[in-house]
Amino acid sequence: MFQYPIAFLLLPLFFFLLWLKSRKKESVGFPNLTTLKEKIPQASWCKRYLVPLLGVITISLFVMALVNPNYSVEKVREVKETRLMIKVQDLSGSMEPYRSPGPDRRVICKADVALEGAKRFIDLRPHDYIALIAFASYAKLVTPGFITDHKLIQKKLNDIRPGTECNKHMYLGDSTDAAEAFWLSLSLFLNSLPSNERPSLGEIMDMRVSLMSSEEGGDFYIPPSLRGKDFGKGRIVIFYTDGQFDFYSYAYTERLNVLKLIRLMRHFGIKIYLLLADTKLKDIDARLINTITLARNKEELKTAGKVFTLQGDDLSSVNTVYDQINELEKTKLVVENYNEIKGTRQILTLAGIVFLLGYFFFKYHNRFRRPEL
Repeated sequence: MFQYPIAFLLLPLFFFLLWLKSRKKESVGFPNLTTLKEKIPQASWCKRYLVPLLGVITISLFVMALVNPNYSVEKVREVKETRLMIKVQDLSGSMEPYRSPGPDRRVICKADVALEGAKRFIDLRPHDYIALIAFASYAKLVTPGFITDHKLIQKKLNDIRPGTECNKHMYLGDSTDAAEAFWLSLSLFLNSLPSNERPSLGEIMDMRVSLMSSEEGGDFYIPPSLRGKDFGKGRIVIFYTDGQFDFYSYAYTERLNVLKLIRLMRHFGIKIYLLLADTKLKDIDARLINTITLARNKEELKTAGKVFTLQGDDLSSVNTVYDQINELEKTKLVVENYNEIKGTRQILTLAGIVFLLGYFFFKYHNRFRRPEL
């Protein structure tokens, strides 16, 4: 591999200039000197060809230094595991501030409590790529995709608090459309794939249409580029809501089956943690719990998520759940092989300087000078 292969053109240019110089060389005619040449001792090979050869080698080395041939060295390093995480936050009307019943009538805002817990959790994940999605009647990506700038994520979490100017401009409605939030999460994961594996827009729309069914089971469409691939490893959705799942979305007059959507995400290897505020486990539809947590074999166990219930107005309860997720997704140091690209410019330049010094030494030293008539 060469950094600047175009520099090879300097070599033929150099020899062309030498040829032009030899063509323009002036000569003076003399009588026949054959007899005189026979009496002059024959110069050695070294005196005849050493200096020109050193000149050619010197020019070649300097040209190669400009080209800078590269080579790779395989090395091993320890790196921290990373995750692609999507934090999905419910900002529907039930998360807005309200006064608690009772004599104190204190103001409670479940969204503020949830966002404070999320900020603390993000501080625990310094090596992860994180995206933030807010939803109510529809879902919206708050961060510019997956980012590692956790200060920006913290700022975005502050911006979407109820009552802030940014939150007012980002009106999401009052209902809870969980299906659209899950779909946006899946779309974001698909968009993070390499271009040769990423499905086309038409294939993504076909996949969405296959999820619009009232049937709990049934097949869903998988684009050819994703068939047989477990791209969801290390991809996680943390879904926080206080609403019940209707299992259908009526956004844009379409019926998006959230159970089939979660099954599709599990099929791709995406793990889901569902955080339900102010909800008892016995009140949650068993179909939803099974779709997220069921593991019938070792492969499904890798993508099995978990459903948590918590007290929405209690920050310690929220933090406890996030601590459990952090422990479940504990990262470790892994050994990684990588190729380090190195250049040869310094070595070639040094060699060129050495040969250049040798060229001038042999050219002007009397012992090595070629005898002339």
